[in-house]
This record gives sequence, structure tokens and C-alpha cells, in this order.
Amino acid sequence: MKPASAHPFAADLADVRPYPDALAGSAAPMTRRIDWDWPLLLVLVNLYIARIVLVPILGAAGVGLHVDEAQYWHWSHELEWGYYSKPPGIALLIALSTAVLGDGLLGVKALAMACYPATAWVLGQLAREMTASTQPEPHAPACAGRLAALLFITSPLAGLLGLAATTDAPLLLAWTLAMWALWRALQAPPQASALRSWLMFGLALGAGALFKYTMVVLAASVPLLLWVWRDRPTAARNLRGATLAAAVSALVVAPNLWWNHAHGWPTLRHTADITLGARSAPAWASVAEFIGGQWMMLGPLLGLVLLWSAARWLRTGPAAQPPQQGAALRFALYCALPLLCVGVAQAWHARAQINWTAPAITGLVLWLALWLTALRVQGERWAATAAWASGLTSLALATAVVLAPDMARGLGHPLARNADVWSRMRGWDAAFEVLRAEAVARPGATVIGADRTVIAHGAYAWRDLDLAWTALPTTRPPRHHYEMTAHLPTPGSAAQRRGVLLLGREAPAAQVCARFTRCQELASAHIDIGPGQTRELHLWEATP
Repeated sequence: MKPASAHPFAADLADVRPYPDALAGSAAPMTRRIDWDWPLLLVLVNLYIARIVLVPILGAAGVGLHVDEAQYWHWSHELEWGYYSKPPGIALLIALSTAVLGDGLLGVKALAMACYPATAWVLGQLAREMTASTQPEPHAPACAGRLAALLFITSPLAGLLGLAATTDAPLLLAWTLAMWALWRALQAPPQASALRSWLMFGLALGAGALFKYTMVVLAASVPLLLWVWRDRPTAARNLRGATLAAAVSALVVAPNLWWNHAHGWPTLRHTADITLGARSAPAWASVAEFIGGQWMMLGPLLGLVLLWSAARWLRTGPAAQPPQQGAALRFALYCALPLLCVGVAQAWHARAQINWTAPAITGLVLWLALWLTALRVQGERWAATAAWASGLTSLALATAVVLAPDMARGLGHPLARNADVWSRMRGWDAAFEVLRAEAVARPGATVIGADRTVIAHGAYAWRDLDLAWTALPTTRPPRHHYEMTAHLPTPGSAAQRRGVLLLGREAPAAQVCARFTRCQELASAHIDIGPGQTRELHLWEATP
């Protein structure tokens, strides 16, 4: 085995078993050093390579970027401390990715995709450490670590979102790193310093918030855990550590908050709008949709295993379990339940996005791995086997969902729009290629897009052209980043002399053309992307 100093956070935890307290009981500490699971790492790397190979295959079949990915790519070429709908982290991540791999599909996606196997790896290491402190059986830590990692990486959440450059990818990694640091901080023996772990927790919390404000909800778990651990001799140290973590995370997020202040708080206002907006269905239906969405992200069969496990856990009585095991299980739940409760409340009040509570899946998978490992130690191996089978089934189903649309197209029977997960990403590059000649003939022109989708896809498709992209200025509150930064060329300026182009999925409205002296259509594109589906674009020239 490698020495403990080779392991992350090694200085904080030589003894990974909880010390005696109200939750951990009076059992003597058990020293167990945790090495890295190299076979698990190899499996995760191979899964990542397999998904990387899928990207150019899908690209060759006409699947481009999602509108959000295209917008994030555009932001990555104009790095700021914030944007209308998101903090700056995703733009920086894509800027780093494209700096190494170029601006193609793989370059945009590669680093974000890597966050999923990295999350699985961290989750596995956390499960190993937690199990080593609760189970005397020597093979239990490896079982729990591999179970946690592979149940996460084979989930539909990782299988589908794992092919996209979204804010959820780095958020999941930051959330899991924060969980790991928090466990280390709370479990450090009284004679040890937990300063490094609390510092790492604060950094992970702040870094996650720079990708998505959902990260802040994990902070709600800290007071809950401090209350549960209040009788420990380290209670005062934990309170000081939590205060330090809060200060560190605030410092990390401060530049983004300053940017928001300077721009009228657009990101926070947008987050509040989508969180508190009116729903279009009854409250019970919205909550049912949200719960069903969480079930599908975890995996249908694995969801059943989770329900059975939760029922078994409650039936046997959480208080009747060994104190160390109960403390670990509660920790995993407390890192998931606050976010799930917020999601249910949001669904009741408005309409919760299914992926908004994605980080809660890490806590649920961690809890399930710990519980099933405990059952396995007791001789009940079938439950863990069922979880493995459900995870592999989810992986197979996710792969089928990813590949089926283009396999059906290859056989001459394209799927309907609702059955094609890539329908929103098809046809954009082909449509812009039809219009390219007119754009090439007007270097330096200002392109006014009709909406966010057209601007984002256009900026990416024509990324090699010298064009300025913007939206039409409006008197209403901006609906997206391009309206927030909208501008028209100043009369008589060089930009105005280079020309103004209007781009949309239909001809510009009369009130739009009324703002110019003359509007003239240059070209249009009509691309068949599936049964009854056409990608349509129109390019007009406007004379100020």
C-alpha cells in the first residue's frame, strides 16, 4: 500500500474511524489507510474514452451543439466574471478545453465530459473511506467504493448529460469534492487539525457556485450536521471551521457578485425568475413530474432498489444500527435531502427543472452504496447484486437512447421528434452552411439574431468569419444575455459601413424592418431534419 501522505487530505486523517461520541458510540478507533482503487480508475477512464468516441460519430450524423453549449462556447471567447443566466465557471472551463483541443465538438465538450468520471472517482474514494470507518470486513471499503462509483457513472444522469458541456458537470464534481472535504472535517479526531479540510470545503463550495448557484444549497447541510454532531468534543472546532469555510466560499464568489451588482443583478434575477415562476399544471402534477424525473435520472430499476433499501432501513430502525454506520448513512442523506426538499418546494410553487437537483443523486448513490455494503457484510449479497444489475441495465438503456435515433435514420426510418433526443441539435450547421456565402461576402458585418438560439448557433457555425453578433435592442427587460448586451452600430461608424444583417427562423417582422431604411432578403435555408421537421433560416440585409 502507498503511504498515507500520497493520498489527498492525508494530513487531516490518519485514523478514518469516528471517535467515541453520541453517534459513534464507545467502540475503539480502528486505523485503516485507504489506497487508490486503480482497477476502478481504469474502468472509468475506459468509459470516458468510449463516450469521447461517440462525439465525432454523432457529429458526422449531423448532431451539433445544444443551444446552451453553443452559448457557453460564445461566452468562452468573451470571458467575464458573469453572464445573464449563469456564473462564469462554464465559460472558463470551455475556454480551457478549446485552448487544448480546438473549437470542434470534442474541444467544446471534452473537459465537461471528464467531470462525470471524475465525480464517480471522488464518490468512490469517499465511500471507501466512510466504509473503512464503519465496517471491520477488509473487502468492504473496495466494495462500497466501486458500487458508489459505478452506480453513478452508469446512471441515466451521467449517461445522457455526460455527453454535453453543461453547468451540471462541474457542479456535480464540486459537490462531491465538498462532501468529501466535509466528511474529513467532521471526522477528524479531537487531537487533529481539521483546518485543511474546512478550507477545502469552502473552496469547493465557492468553486461550485461559480458554475451554478445550486451549490449554495449544500451549505444548508452544514448547520444540520453541526447540530447532529453538537455533543462531540470538537463541536467548537467544527463551528470555527464552518465559519472559515463560509468566508472562503464568499471570497471565491465575490467577483461574480460584484459583476452582478454592476449589471443590475441579472443572474440572480434570472435564477429567481425560473425558480419562482408560475407553473402551468396543478401543484400535485408538478411535484409528481419532479419526483418521476429524479427517478429516471437515478435509473428506473435502481430507483426500485433505493426504495426497497430505504424501507428496509426504516423498518429495522436507524437508531438500532451500529453508531458508526448510522453516522455515515445520515451524513450521506443530509447531503442530499435539503436539495431534494428545495426541489419539491419549487415544483409545488412553480415548475422544477429535472436536472436542477442533479447533485442530490450523488448523496443518494453514496447512501445506497454504504447500505448495500453493510447488508453484504451481514451475508445478504443479493441486494448489491441487484444494484449492479440495475446499473448495467441503465447503462445499456442510456446507450440505446443515444444511438437509436441515428441507427433508425441509417435504416431509413427516422424517429419522430419526441423520440429523438438529438432533434434540437440537428440541422443547424447545415442550414448556416447554405447561408455562408452571403456572410463571407460581408466581412465585419453586424449580425442581429432574432433570438438566443439563432445567435448562439450562428456564432458557433460561422466562428471562422469576422462578424459581430448581437440582438435587437429592446425596451423590455432582457430575456437573455444577447438582449442584455444588445447594441446597434453607431450611425456613420465603420461598423455601420460594414453592413447589418438580420438573421432568424422566419422573415423579420414589419416593426423590425421599420427600424431600417431598407430590408432585403439575401438567402434562406430549409433543411429536412426528420419526419415533419425542417430547420429553416432566413438572412436579410438591412440598410440603416
